[in-house]
Amino acid sequence: MIARLHQMKLRARLRLAKLVVRNDFQALFSQHEPRIRYLDAVWCNPMDIRLSTRYFIPKKGGYLHSGRELDKNELGKKQHQFIVPGGWDQKTTPIEDVKHITRTIDHFDKGLDWHTVGEVTWMMDNIAEYGVQDDCRNLEDVTVRCDAIDRLKQSIQQGGRFYSRRELNPDNFREKGGIGICLSRNGDIIWFSDGAHRLAIAQLLCLKEVPVCVYMIHPDAISNGTWKEKIYFERRYQ
Repeated sequence: MIARLHQMKLRARLRLAKLVVRNDFQALFSQHEPRIRYLDAVWCNPMDIRLSTRYFIPKKGGYLHSGRELDKNELGKKQHQFIVPGGWDQKTTPIEDVKHITRTIDHFDKGLDWHTVGEVTWMMDNIAEYGVQDDCRNLEDVTVRCDAIDRLKQSIQQGGRFYSRRELNPDNFREKGGIGICLSRNGDIIWFSDGAHRLAIAQLLCLKEVPVCVYMIHPDAISNGTWKEKIYFERRYQ
């Protein structure tokens, strides 16, 4: 089992390496300044993230209250590219449509426990269906995860801040695993994957900035310069 896990991790690293090389070359030849790369860490005001993608990997219970999810596989190879033309950036929904966001806000703002808001049920249903969800394999794992979210919110509320993935782990590749975003043709920030609970906490506490991970940019945003209107490369606030 351990050997198999190592093989799976090696294959995943090799796939990532291929994606990075291809996407970095694409960014290099796009001639935009300043340079930004696939999975780079940038900073933004979390209140500027008002949209979510509708593309998701199908899960039990879904991601959106509206039920308007689109299968992420419909993007095909585009989901692994960095500068991506087409209408993907118009397939969006208000961030309040995302169940992970509203469950987190209800938990903290209304004082409801994670069971009552539906977080535990959603996690356990997907563990039962797929064997693992967000690195959790049983109720104990889910409880530990929820407790960690509680501690994170408390830490931020007591004067802490969100750290980039590289600050937390120097071996982390760029900002992979951070709050995932894309940039639309007009430079709007679209939540794309990962970090929904962190984003909800940041918005609930009205933080001025958070680190985010850039997955995709529409080429129109590069040509019209709007891609850099709402993101920046260095932390501005202590």
